[in-house]
Amino acid sequence: MTNPMDSGRDRRITVSDRLGAFFLLASIGLSLWVAASLTQRSLKWRDSTVVRFRTDDATGLWPGNNVTLSGFRIGKVSEVSMASDGLVDVTLLILPRYRRLIGPASHASSAQEGLVGDTVVILTPDITPAGESAPVVDLRLPFQPASRPADLLKDLAETRLQLDTTLQAIASVVEEDLPDAVDQVDGTLTDVRRLARTAESETVRTASVTRETLRLYQQTGEQIGSASDEASTALQETSPALSETLREIKQLSANANRILQQLAGTFLFPPDEPQSVSPDEPPVLPVTEPLSDQESAPNKD
Repeated sequence: MTNPMDSGRDRRITVSDRLGAFFLLASIGLSLWVAASLTQRSLKWRDSTVVRFRTDDATGLWPGNNVTLSGFRIGKVSEVSMASDGLVDVTLLILPRYRRLIGPASHASSAQEGLVGDTVVILTPDITPAGESAPVVDLRLPFQPASRPADLLKDLAETRLQLDTTLQAIASVVEEDLPDAVDQVDGTLTDVRRLARTAESETVRTASVTRETLRLYQQTGEQIGSASDEASTALQETSPALSETLREIKQLSANANRILQQLAGTFLFPPDEPQSVSPDEPPVLPVTEPLSDQESAPNKD
């Protein structure tokens, strides 16, 4: 017959063994997960591109800080060490898939994330075109340290001092020159008002004379127009008679010339004796009298 106390003791030993086995398996699993994570992380950075730079101010730079490009994380700070010349050597690791985005023309700088955040290293892109070989594995880039808050406050204080000096100079200039400028403006306005009053009085004084002159000009224009119309009418009325008179005068003159030509050489008009002409003297040409305006005028009929 089984003792009940012995069966309880066996049951307690079995539960303890199960708990020990569970914790053992959990420890082994955790160790394997940590080892796998470390292995994966080491494999992740195995073919990384190494980027180095030197600086005289490595404030905030520690291994593990993020390396960003255009705000995106592409690597990490691998090592920060002091060189023998007093400068700090910083080594970065860039993931292999982002290797073509970094080149010799890239620049490195640092900045702080927010007011109390960690310092990150910022790289500028130097993209390798498609089809060309990726850059060398080990790159050395120039570095620009981040602006420290103390430096910013110092620059702000210097700017404030310069601004205060400028404002004081402007205030002194305005204080000295503004009264004179106001006096000149007041004098100019006074002259303008005086000129306006003078122009107004002259306009009032000459307005009636101007209106009368314009009225006389208008009457004169009307009279000239009437005289012109009358002259045109008279010319139209006398033009036929004048044309007929000119035609008759021309015909009479032609008849007189014809009669004189017929009488030439008769006893009434003996021919002129020829004059001896010296061979040295030039011949004298007959002078023809020009016709009068009435004779030269064409017949308008």
